[in-house]
Amino acid sequence: MADVEDARHPPDPPGWYAGADQWLKVLVEVQQHVRRAGPVVDDVAQALADEAHRLIGGTVVVSLLDGAHLRVAATSGGPEGLQPGLRFPTTQSISEECLRGGEPVAHHDLSRLPWAETPIYRHFGMRSAVLAPLAHGLDAFGVIMLAAAEPHAFSHEDRDVLALLAFTGAAAMAASTMETDLAGERLRLFAASTLTGTGLWRWDAVSNGLQWSEEMFAITGVDPSTAPTVDLWESLLHPDDRRRCELSAHLADHPEGRTETLRLRHTDGGWRELVAWSRPVFDGDRMTGIYGATVDVTAQRGAEREVARMAARDGLTGLANRAVLDDLTRRSIATLPPPDDAQAGQEEAVDLLEGLGPVTALLLLDLDRFKLVNDTLGHTVGDALLVAVADRLTAALELSGVSDCAPTVARLGGDEFVVLLPWVAGVDAACDVARWLLDEVRQPLVIEDVDMVCTGSIGVAVASHSGRSAGELFREADLAMYRAKGAGRDRIAVYDSQLHAEAESRLATERRLRSAIERGRLSAVYQPIVRLVDERVVGVEALMRLVDDSGDLMLPENFIDVAEDTGLVVALDHWMLEEGVATLAEWARQGNAGLTMQVNVSARTLEQPGFDEYVLQVLDSYGVGPTALRLELTETSLVPGGSPAQDAMRRLATTGIKTGIDDFGTGYSALAYLQELPVGFIKVDRSFVSRLDGSERPSAVVRAVVELAHAHGHQVTAEGVETEQQAQLLREMGCDHAQGWLFGRPSLEHVPEQTWVERRRGAPAR
Repeated sequence: MADVEDARHPPDPPGWYAGADQWLKVLVEVQQHVRRAGPVVDDVAQALADEAHRLIGGTVVVSLLDGAHLRVAATSGGPEGLQPGLRFPTTQSISEECLRGGEPVAHHDLSRLPWAETPIYRHFGMRSAVLAPLAHGLDAFGVIMLAAAEPHAFSHEDRDVLALLAFTGAAAMAASTMETDLAGERLRLFAASTLTGTGLWRWDAVSNGLQWSEEMFAITGVDPSTAPTVDLWESLLHPDDRRRCELSAHLADHPEGRTETLRLRHTDGGWRELVAWSRPVFDGDRMTGIYGATVDVTAQRGAEREVARMAARDGLTGLANRAVLDDLTRRSIATLPPPDDAQAGQEEAVDLLEGLGPVTALLLLDLDRFKLVNDTLGHTVGDALLVAVADRLTAALELSGVSDCAPTVARLGGDEFVVLLPWVAGVDAACDVARWLLDEVRQPLVIEDVDMVCTGSIGVAVASHSGRSAGELFREADLAMYRAKGAGRDRIAVYDSQLHAEAESRLATERRLRSAIERGRLSAVYQPIVRLVDERVVGVEALMRLVDDSGDLMLPENFIDVAEDTGLVVALDHWMLEEGVATLAEWARQGNAGLTMQVNVSARTLEQPGFDEYVLQVLDSYGVGPTALRLELTETSLVPGGSPAQDAMRRLATTGIKTGIDDFGTGYSALAYLQELPVGFIKVDRSFVSRLDGSERPSAVVRAVVELAHAHGHQVTAEGVETEQQAQLLREMGCDHAQGWLFGRPSLEHVPEQTWVERRRGAPAR
């Protein structure tokens, strides 16, 4: 191994502490050579190893991170057999120590250390080594190692040179990585692009001379023909940064050096942000000079600030986003007085805070019928509407004095906006602001040559003490907003004690509903549908019943709204569909074929991707034909224009499955738009049927519905028929089918229900 040790000394190497001019020239050449070796990282590694061996000698090994291992990517001056491709674990290795510490490490006798790569060192006769990390910022590429066959083979000067070579090599590797990874998933690659312009410099304490590489002139904008001086350098720096760069300040840096951020006035007049690394050179206790490297990170820092700005803003409107709003709400609540014992941990209903102030108020605005805008006019118009509303809210609040502290406007997503009033006089003042904002929103506007009037519903929630949480305030404002929607839209609603009680009731219902689903406490009942002309049972409607943990029966009217809001309705609809089809198949096996099964389905379920395919799979698995199944949707779940639910209706219609409108007359109350939908039947709501008593007006309304439905090709079923008079009037109007207690109550009996009619009439059915 003597040859390895002799190879450490190339002919006439320049001394590190002498010949500053020569060293600067050498380092600049190294930087350019290594940089030109790309774009393949392994090529950069080989160029770096060659340059390190040329300048220092010894055995040079460049190892790059490869998962949980280090892979030897390049060697120079090493013994035969030490070739690229060798891999060893990163953990419990001298390389891991170097990477973790982020600075060079030296070991003078490797044979005594229990490192993972110790057997490799022994095999190749390595006794001492210096390692430097190949890293920049958060990017770690690996390590460069300088090794020799004898202990204590390397000096401090060797370690310093290796550190500077590692810095240069890491810069080139970062640049190479960026060139070969055009996707650029991380913002750090902006830094890698600037590292190709790393400027090297050296100051000599004896002559007070300053020397720059070509890249330093490019960074500062100084004419390359100008001789750099300390005074010139300091004149370019921001006044606040000059003291940190005084050369006397480096006396305390030994031996670690320093890395700092500086601001520099470029000769074009603009400011640049620089990262400067420097290390003093000492001869004993006397500092003889400083060498360093400088990188222009202006583009990177600008990009980082833009990313930070985007992270705090809604991408469409530029308003604050949910994360920022959460933080500001927490901060606002924290400025309120502390709660007393009675208030701690309690929600606050607005009607219990009358006259109290100041408060932090949250106004949650949801645009009315925004989905209709998207469905009919397109998402481009919808987005433009959202931007217009955001601009109106912002402009209105900027010109107002509605709060003692500046209000914040945020967009939560979709068509939901929030206005935070950090410190407002009281509940009444917050409501006044909400009404005023609704007036601003409903002002006419023109978008894409379309005249529009937009309205909104606002929920108001307040906090009067610091014991509240931002999450509570958001939840209360959301509940209040839904109250405003339910009361007719285009209005405000406040979170009060009644709403608090309703919220608790809904939460209790949700818990009971989830428990019933998880424990399999679902059951189906069936109500007959008769043909009015002869009162024969032609089908049934499947209805769901739930039994909670206490054994109490839950009817749909007591849980369906909660199921819709929570999305649990999808699971319920799937269960009901399969149960109904299975029952129909069982009846057919008993010799009672020919009946139809009508199952209620939520529009939310119908618009689920693949639902139409699921329906066909269920029918196929039980051997039931598609014409035997009918799906019912509420009128209020469908609106004019396109929607995923309506698309699913059309696909199902092509297979023979009819869909119908349940509770007709309670929604849009217009048959015209039904021409757009593949509707096979409608069901007249029981509220109209219950008023049929022979008087002219109720009869005229139902007769008009029946005639118009027939004109559009739809069959008509009357719901809630309870008297013979109602049945006879409907028969005279030409109504096709009827269901109600007159013909049979919902039954748990899994029997084809001809017996419903037989029991009612006391005689065999005709």
